[in-house]
Amino acid sequence: MNIPRVDGAHGRWPLSSAGGSSQPQPAKGSSSLRIPQDQLDISPAAQLMLELSNLDAADGPERLELINRIREEIAQGTYDTDGKLEAAFQKFLEQHGMTDE
Repeated sequence: MNIPRVDGAHGRWPLSSAGGSSQPQPAKGSSSLRIPQDQLDISPAAQLMLELSNLDAADGPERLELINRIREEIAQGTYDTDGKLEAAFQKFLEQHGMTDE
């Protein structure tokens, strides 16, 4: 029994080169292939997280100073989080039109 090699040296199926195109190429004279496009759907929660991550860059130095001060107070355990956190969250919801009112 004769089994052909498939390593590219003597086989019928040549190995593709490392720099070769991974996209299928249409044969000459034929119509081009329709290649499906990827689609990315971002959830509303992920969009909100993206907005929040961009707030630091969009705000001025005063806001960054306030944020750093609050972070330091939270780390030291001296930040009164009950009332301040609720007020900040309500303000955030109002600014983004997410209130139940």
